[in-house]
This record gives sequence, C-alpha cells and structure tokens, in this order.
Amino acid sequence: MVVGRVESIWRYPVKSMRGEKLSAAFAGFSGIYGDRVYAFKSSAAPKGFPYLTGREQGLMLQCRAAFRHKERLETPPNLADAEKLGPGVTPLYADPGDLMVDVATPDGEVLPIDDPRLIEKLGDGQRTGLELTLLRSERALTDCRPMSLFSTATVAQLGDEVGTPLDKRRFRANIYVDLASGTGFGENAWVGKRLRLGPKAELVVLERDPRCKMITLDPETAEPNPEVMRRLAKDHDGTAGVYAAVLVEGVVRSGDEIVVIDSNQTRLRDFATRYTAAWCSQDPESVASFFAANGSLKVNDGPPAVGRPAITEVARGFMSAFPDMRVLMDEVSGDERTAIYRWTLVGTNTGPGGKGHAVRISGSEEWQFDPDGLVAESLGHFDAADYQRQIEGR
Repeated sequence: MVVGRVESIWRYPVKSMRGEKLSAAFAGFSGIYGDRVYAFKSSAAPKGFPYLTGREQGLMLQCRAAFRHKERLETPPNLADAEKLGPGVTPLYADPGDLMVDVATPDGEVLPIDDPRLIEKLGDGQRTGLELTLLRSERALTDCRPMSLFSTATVAQLGDEVGTPLDKRRFRANIYVDLASGTGFGENAWVGKRLRLGPKAELVVLERDPRCKMITLDPETAEPNPEVMRRLAKDHDGTAGVYAAVLVEGVVRSGDEIVVIDSNQTRLRDFATRYTAAWCSQDPESVASFFAANGSLKVNDGPPAVGRPAITEVARGFMSAFPDMRVLMDEVSGDERTAIYRWTLVGTNTGPGGKGHAVRISGSEEWQFDPDGLVAESLGHFDAADYQRQIEGR
C-alpha cells in the first residue's frame, strides 16, 4: 500500500552542523551514505553522549558543511559491481580522502574540517579549559538509530500549534515525506512496520523520535523558540517523526513512492531472496527444495521438469555451464497464491563444452504456490535467441 512519497533527502556531514539536500542517496545499514561521519568530541559532555552540539554552541547550526568531492559521495564506489554479485552484497565505504569536508562559517570563511582554526571558533564562548577533538567514523554518528523520517504534514501541524511557520530543517531528519493521508503525525502509524522506499531500499520503523532542545533552535539563526518543545511535550508525548533501521540497502530518490510491505509481501520477498541465493550456491538440490515434491518447472517452450529430481537436473545444467554463475533478483511481486519473479543471470560459459563467453540474460518465472508455500508450478521465460548469441560470442 502506497502511504506517501519522498519529499526530500538530507544528510549532515558533520553532527550538529547544517545539512545538504540531495536528489538521491544510498540508504545503507548504517544510514544515509555520508551522514554524520564527523563530530566534535567535547571534554565537557557526558561520557555516554560526548559530543559538542548546537545545544551548547549555536554557531554549529550556522556552519554549512559540505563534502569537497560531493560527486564521489553519491553512492559507494563499487555499488554497481556489488549489485551484480547477487542479493545482500554490501558495498565498500568511501576512501578517507573522499570524505574531506569543508565548513563555511557565518563570517564567510571556509575551513577544512581538520583545520585547528575551526576548533578555535567552536570553542569561543565555551567554558575555560574545554577540549574539543575531531572524530571521524564510517558509521553514522547519529544520536540513536541509523535513519530518521519526518512528514511535511507534521511540520505544518506543529507550526499551526505553535502559532508560527516552522522551517522543516530544524528537525534534522534524513528523509522528509509527503504523506498520502496529509495528516500531521501520521508517520507514527508506521512504528513496527516495514517500508519500501523506491524500487529496492527497505526500512523497519522502530519507534517515535523523542525530541530535545535542538528542535527549538532556528536552523538559520540558532535563535531559540521554547514553545516548540513545550507544545510537543504537552500534546505529542515529546516526540515528532520516527526512527528507522535499514533492512535492504538501496538508492532512494526524491519523489520515490513509500510503500508499507504487509506480512505476505515480506514472506514473498524472503522466499524470493532465499531462492535467488540457492541459484547462486552451485547446489542444484537447494533450488529444487523450493518446489513441492511434485512441482514443475517449465522453461520457455521446453517440456516441464516435474518433481524435485528433475528440477535438480535443470538447475545442475545451468550451474555446470556457468561455474561462476550469479543470479540477481530484479523484482518480485504477488501474494501467497501467485507471484512473478524477475531475475538476471550473470556468468561465464566455461563449463563442459563451453566457449568461454560472458553471458548476461534477464528473464522471469511465474509461480503458483501450493498450500505449504512451495512452488507447485513455475513457468520460466527468457530470450533464448539472445542467450544463444551470447553463448557463441556473437
């Protein structure tokens, strides 16, 4: 069920400094790629939360942090190659040199993130003897969870309640969403649910986001408006927006649909993911195990392979022809009765009698399930002529 769309995507290269708006971003297990990779450790902060933030130093909110090589921080450097290797392959993180950040201060000066003069500026007005240390991490230095979502409807409703329009940036979310319902705080209903953003990325919404003084600070001037937090505490349990964790990595784009995945869809995707892994395993019997005992697999116009032993031999034929074969799941859709599974096979034909040519071919299977959730019938389709041309290297 479509519950909204991605309104905008934001990342914050330096914790507590201004963020940057992105048209697309890689959502990884640690959050938005490049988010909060730097922070300043303060000797005056509690050990459990050792950071200098805009709560103590409003100047941080007025500093604009940006990656020097922004084009290299759109997606992981080997994402395309990693995605060719099958489901669940985690790409590399950026090289340290690509993570260099420049900080524009309110007085117009632009300083590298590791320039000692930046620490001097951040220390102005702080207590005597304060020590600040720059931290860098490949894991996002978020407060609690890897990713935060916030609806534009919640921004508008809270502004109405406070009595003044609010800039959404004060809530420092990674993903702002336009809810299909248009209801303020409607994202609270997502807690405990699994969402798909765009074609691939999947999140689980963990909890409502408990807020602090940071949301009272104007993102341009750092001037406080305590009424924002008072109203939130009085009427909304002190929470606004939701926290999420990434379950399936993928690129998210502005305008992407946000879909709540029901339990049947979750089971179907899990089934298809495991089936894909079986095809990558060089174990043909593991492929057959996804079929009912008397299930059938028909490929194009060929005769159906009926029963697990026959299906095992079909899988063995492909695995023998392509010892390095990887199968990628492109898409799966359907329900507990029928489904369509779309795939791409990548491999080199170096098996017995092979000619050593690389092959990349896409196709699909139409599944009918039995009452036990196994495939009773699969009708497979791919372009046999194109496959043969690639086998022969034409």
